[in-house]
Amino acid sequence: MDEASSPSALHIHRLRSEYLVGRDHPFPEWVRGELDGHVRRGLQDICAKELQWLCPTRDESLWFIRRLDVEVAVDASWDPEQVARPWTTEIGRSVQRVLNGGERAGEVIRFPNRAAFLARFVTDFAHGSAWDNWYYASFNSLRSLPVEQAICEGFVRDPSLTEAALRRVGEEGNLEKVLAKLSPAGARRILQTVANQSAVSAASARTIIESFLNSPTESRLLCTGSPVDALRVFLIASRRDTANSSADLAGTLDQLLSVAEFVRSESGSSVVEALLQGNINEAFAALKSSATPDDISALDRLRSMLGGDAKLVAQTVASLRPSSTAQAHLLGRADGGIETVCGGAFFLLRSLIDSGIAGLIDTAAQTDSQAAAELRWFVLLKCLGRDCAPRNAGDSGLVLAAGLREPVDVPLDSTDITMGLKPLMLVTTLIERERVGTECWLAELVTDIPAGGRALIIRDLASDEWLWASSVGFEANAAAGALESAMECLRTTCGLDPRFVFLDPTLGCVLHGERAERSAGEGVSSDAASFTLWRGRRCEMTFEERERWAPHLARLISGSADLEYLRSDTSNLFSDFNFFGSLAARIVLKDFARRMADFDRSSCAFLRRNFLDAPGSIHVQLGTDGLNETCVRLQAPPLRLVLSISGIDRQTFTVPWMEVQQIRVECSQFSSRL
Repeated sequence: MDEASSPSALHIHRLRSEYLVGRDHPFPEWVRGELDGHVRRGLQDICAKELQWLCPTRDESLWFIRRLDVEVAVDASWDPEQVARPWTTEIGRSVQRVLNGGERAGEVIRFPNRAAFLARFVTDFAHGSAWDNWYYASFNSLRSLPVEQAICEGFVRDPSLTEAALRRVGEEGNLEKVLAKLSPAGARRILQTVANQSAVSAASARTIIESFLNSPTESRLLCTGSPVDALRVFLIASRRDTANSSADLAGTLDQLLSVAEFVRSESGSSVVEALLQGNINEAFAALKSSATPDDISALDRLRSMLGGDAKLVAQTVASLRPSSTAQAHLLGRADGGIETVCGGAFFLLRSLIDSGIAGLIDTAAQTDSQAAAELRWFVLLKCLGRDCAPRNAGDSGLVLAAGLREPVDVPLDSTDITMGLKPLMLVTTLIERERVGTECWLAELVTDIPAGGRALIIRDLASDEWLWASSVGFEANAAAGALESAMECLRTTCGLDPRFVFLDPTLGCVLHGERAERSAGEGVSSDAASFTLWRGRRCEMTFEERERWAPHLARLISGSADLEYLRSDTSNLFSDFNFFGSLAARIVLKDFARRMADFDRSSCAFLRRNFLDAPGSIHVQLGTDGLNETCVRLQAPPLRLVLSISGIDRQTFTVPWMEVQQIRVECSQFSSRL
């Protein structure tokens, strides 16, 4: 079955007939020809008449059935209608049986409506998996198009579905992933499709613009002048504003984008300055002598929409000017760049995306781009380590990398900016990316944390990813209780129940006493033999299994080093807020380390010291594909050669939350440190 072109229709994508006749039949080819002819002449019309009951007019759902086997007995001497009728009847019965049985993975797929179908397609396309699914055959015409163009064409090919599909993508938590693949021109075209070329009344436009100006989130997005951000504003405003139609909202935003293009290109000109001062007549007098007809038309429409209100025109123009932020400063500086001491953070952006941390943040923030940017900034700040983070919190490069519009003044000792995200959600993200297994873990007792406390750390032994960290008291059974509680929490919340759990020597002595059993370790290295097994596991480890894990144990770096590197100077080191940031930062750093051969077990401090401690400059340049790109040129860190061999140096990639989304990071030797 193929995509329906109306709410009620049955489409057969391919019909393959196989006829069985008697072995001694003299003319089997004649039988096939006759029956094929009957099918071509009569089956479609009979199906249209007899199967209407399968397609109720009020049912908007789409069903895709990969294969339907139908068996009928017919006589080749019958007329076409006699042949087609039993065929049609059996098709109807078979389809009904399939529908009654519901969805079956890979074979029977259902979508509640055509908008949901389109939303799933553009989401899968953005993830690069669309063409793995047979039921997207109706989109085959988009196969040869670039990703950004194909997604745009998917949205606009049927204007009646554009808005509903866009909303559906947002409701399913995939909006940022899809928007990241859209070009500015594609986003603008989608907005114009929703607007449907309808004229917006002056009264509606004024109300809409005033509501934009009164909303901090919407005004922050509008000041970027980005069509992608305009789509975000549309989705936010359409949920809030029920008095104005979606077409009016989209049309007003489209007009504001035209004005923003002029304001950003003519920033500081006499026309813009006159508009900002409320001198509309003076502005238009200067405009006619210097601007293009399109610019004049855009500003004239703005004046008309706002009823000539000079004060409101000035406020609107002011809101569309580039913000005095890191990104706007980068785009507007005469020398085209800014300086940063945190340039190494740009090396981590791909890992922030690929590790799933950025996606988790975007899903939690939904359409609140400021909240998402603040949490990205917090995670990147944690990646810099506790010694470096406080003095570089306002670094322009770090602000730009996080997607902020200005430095964040957040007292991290007392403020939670994690939007309710919990550390165990990060464990779920690791599970989804197959970074956590249930074969063998390590539990470690860290005794040298600040203020004389102790901490329990649990990690996956194969990937070295942390799963748990909590404080441990000094009571007699505190360590054992903390381990039991942590294992139970990971089992019930995340579904993780490992076969084996090693205890580091310190924890082994605390739990088992000084005479910890070591017989299982005979024959392995002395380093590995010092680790004992937790008796809470029922599985017995064989000598061969112990040998298998011995190299992992021998290469371990104590968790105390990373814990000290990632912690904040706060009284509650293991609050959800603090540990979420630490665990997220360590996941990002581990993903970065895996991109380089044999550095996957490096400590966080080693990674920063040898790869990330790289000041530099950032500027916008024309990329090889003719589009602007943000070029980050860094002073060479100590192990630059490893970055070069690994393909990290001089890499180009896309960061969806940045205004100039294409990023190129390269190392070059400066004469002195910044």
